[in-house]
Amino acid sequence: MFYAVIFFPALSLVWRRLHDAGYAGPWAFVVFIPLVGALTVLALAAQPSSPERMKSAWEDQDVLDPEKRGTTPLLRVFVVILQITLLIATTICFIAGFNNVYLAEQSAGASLHNVQGAWNYMSAAATFGGVFAVIWLASLICSYRANYSGNDD
Repeated sequence: MFYAVIFFPALSLVWRRLHDAGYAGPWAFVVFIPLVGALTVLALAAQPSSPERMKSAWEDQDVLDPEKRGTTPLLRVFVVILQITLLIATTICFIAGFNNVYLAEQSAGASLHNVQGAWNYMSAAATFGGVFAVIWLASLICSYRANYSGNDD
Protein backbone atom coordinates (compact mmCIF):
# COMPACT_ATOMS: atom_id res chain seq x y z
CA MET A 1 0.00 0.00 0.00
CA PHE A 2 2.86 2.37 0.78
CA TYR A 3 4.27 2.13 -2.75
CA ALA A 4 0.83 2.59 -4.26
CA VAL A 5 0.40 5.80 -2.27
CA ILE A 6 3.80 7.31 -3.14
CA PHE A 7 3.90 6.21 -6.80
CA PHE A 8 2.24 9.28 -8.36
CA PRO A 9 4.01 11.91 -6.19
CA ALA A 10 7.36 10.25 -6.92
CA LEU A 11 6.55 10.04 -10.63
CA SER A 12 5.62 13.73 -10.59
CA LEU A 13 8.92 14.70 -8.95
CA VAL A 14 11.00 12.67 -11.39
CA TRP A 15 8.97 13.99 -14.34
CA ARG A 16 9.56 17.63 -13.28
CA ARG A 17 13.27 17.02 -12.63
CA LEU A 18 13.69 15.51 -16.08
CA HIS A 19 11.97 18.54 -17.63
CA ASP A 20 14.26 20.81 -15.62
CA ALA A 21 17.27 18.89 -16.93
CA GLY A 22 15.97 19.29 -20.49
CA TYR A 23 14.55 15.82 -21.13
CA ALA A 24 11.01 14.72 -21.91
CA GLY A 25 8.97 13.56 -18.92
CA PRO A 26 8.11 10.07 -20.27
CA TRP A 27 11.75 9.13 -19.74
CA ALA A 28 10.67 8.59 -16.10
CA PHE A 29 9.07 5.28 -17.13
CA VAL A 30 12.47 3.90 -18.16
CA VAL A 31 12.92 3.14 -14.44
CA PHE A 32 10.68 0.08 -14.92
CA ILE A 33 13.37 -1.62 -17.03
CA PRO A 34 15.18 -3.94 -14.61
CA LEU A 35 18.70 -2.94 -13.52
CA VAL A 36 19.49 -0.49 -16.32
CA GLY A 37 16.37 1.68 -16.05
CA ALA A 38 16.99 3.10 -12.58
CA LEU A 39 20.59 3.94 -13.44
CA THR A 40 19.51 5.63 -16.68
CA VAL A 41 16.91 7.81 -14.95
CA LEU A 42 19.40 8.65 -12.20
CA ALA A 43 21.98 9.71 -14.80
CA LEU A 44 19.42 11.84 -16.68
CA ALA A 45 18.14 13.47 -13.49
CA ALA A 46 21.70 14.24 -12.35
CA GLN A 47 22.30 16.47 -15.38
CA PRO A 48 22.46 20.22 -14.72
CA SER A 49 19.36 22.30 -15.37
CA SER A 50 18.94 23.58 -18.91
CA PRO A 51 15.61 25.33 -19.38
CA GLU A 52 16.50 26.51 -22.90
CA ARG A 53 16.64 22.91 -24.15
CA MET A 54 13.06 22.00 -23.16
CA LYS A 55 10.73 24.90 -23.85
CA SER A 56 7.33 24.44 -22.25
CA ALA A 57 4.31 24.36 -24.53
CA TRP A 58 2.51 27.06 -22.54
CA GLU A 59 5.32 29.54 -23.26
CA ASP A 60 4.43 29.46 -26.96
CA GLN A 61 1.72 32.01 -27.77
CA ASP A 62 0.47 29.95 -30.73
CA VAL A 63 -0.55 27.20 -28.31
CA LEU A 64 -2.79 29.62 -26.43
CA ASP A 65 -4.57 30.74 -29.60
CA PRO A 66 -7.33 28.16 -30.36
CA GLU A 67 -7.31 28.95 -34.09
CA LYS A 68 -3.59 28.19 -34.44
CA ARG A 69 -3.49 25.32 -31.98
CA GLY A 70 -5.14 22.55 -33.99
CA THR A 71 -5.95 19.15 -32.51
CA THR A 72 -2.53 18.11 -31.24
CA PRO A 73 -3.21 18.75 -27.51
CA LEU A 74 -6.36 16.59 -27.69
CA LEU A 75 -4.34 13.75 -29.18
CA ARG A 76 -1.71 14.08 -26.46
CA VAL A 77 -4.37 14.02 -23.74
CA PHE A 78 -5.90 10.91 -25.31
CA VAL A 79 -2.52 9.16 -25.47
CA VAL A 80 -1.74 10.01 -21.83
CA ILE A 81 -5.15 8.75 -20.67
CA LEU A 82 -4.65 5.58 -22.72
CA GLN A 83 -1.22 5.02 -21.18
CA ILE A 84 -2.52 5.52 -17.63
CA THR A 85 -5.40 3.12 -18.32
CA LEU A 86 -3.01 0.49 -19.67
CA LEU A 87 -0.74 0.86 -16.62
CA ILE A 88 -3.68 0.43 -14.26
CA ALA A 89 -4.96 -2.61 -16.20
CA THR A 90 -1.48 -4.16 -16.16
CA THR A 91 -1.17 -3.64 -12.40
CA ILE A 92 -4.62 -5.09 -11.67
CA CYS A 93 -3.93 -8.15 -13.82
CA PHE A 94 -0.56 -8.77 -12.15
CA ILE A 95 -2.10 -8.50 -8.68
CA ALA A 96 -4.92 -10.87 -9.63
CA GLY A 97 -2.43 -13.30 -11.18
CA PHE A 98 -0.21 -13.30 -8.09
CA ASN A 99 -3.30 -13.82 -5.94
CA ASN A 100 -4.23 -16.92 -7.95
CA VAL A 101 -0.65 -18.22 -7.67
CA TYR A 102 -0.80 -17.70 -3.90
CA LEU A 103 -4.16 -19.50 -3.67
CA ALA A 104 -2.81 -22.39 -5.76
CA GLU A 105 0.21 -22.71 -3.47
CA GLN A 106 -1.91 -22.61 -0.30
CA SER A 107 -4.22 -25.43 -1.33
CA ALA A 108 -3.08 -29.00 -0.69
CA GLY A 109 -3.20 -29.79 -4.39
CA ALA A 110 -2.86 -27.06 -6.96
CA SER A 111 -6.36 -26.25 -8.10
CA LEU A 112 -6.68 -26.21 -11.87
CA HIS A 113 -8.98 -23.21 -11.56
CA ASN A 114 -6.36 -21.15 -9.70
CA VAL A 115 -3.49 -22.20 -11.98
CA GLN A 116 -5.51 -21.41 -15.11
CA GLY A 117 -6.66 -18.10 -13.61
CA ALA A 118 -3.06 -17.15 -12.80
CA TRP A 119 -2.03 -17.97 -16.37
CA ASN A 120 -4.88 -15.93 -17.84
CA TYR A 121 -4.24 -12.88 -15.64
CA MET A 122 -0.50 -12.93 -16.24
CA SER A 123 -1.04 -13.25 -19.99
CA ALA A 124 -3.39 -10.26 -19.93
CA ALA A 125 -0.89 -8.28 -17.85
CA ALA A 126 1.89 -9.05 -20.34
CA THR A 127 -0.36 -8.00 -23.22
CA PHE A 128 -1.39 -4.73 -21.57
CA GLY A 129 2.21 -4.02 -20.59
CA GLY A 130 3.42 -4.69 -24.12
CA VAL A 131 0.81 -2.40 -25.65
CA PHE A 132 1.74 0.28 -23.10
CA ALA A 133 5.43 -0.06 -23.97
CA VAL A 134 4.76 0.25 -27.70
CA ILE A 135 2.54 3.34 -27.26
CA TRP A 136 5.02 4.91 -24.83
CA LEU A 137 7.98 4.38 -27.16
CA ALA A 138 6.00 5.70 -30.13
CA SER A 139 4.99 8.83 -28.22
CA LEU A 140 8.57 9.30 -27.03
CA ILE A 141 9.87 9.07 -30.59
CA CYS A 142 7.16 11.45 -31.86
CA SER A 143 7.92 14.01 -29.15
CA TYR A 144 11.65 13.73 -29.88
CA ARG A 145 11.10 14.27 -33.60
CA ALA A 146 8.73 17.21 -32.95
CA ASN A 147 11.03 18.96 -30.46
CA TYR A 148 14.41 18.24 -32.04
CA SER A 149 13.75 18.01 -35.75
CA GLY A 150 17.14 19.50 -36.58
CA ASN A 151 15.77 22.74 -38.02
CA ASP A 152 17.76 25.76 -36.89
CA ASP A 153 15.18 28.32 -38.08
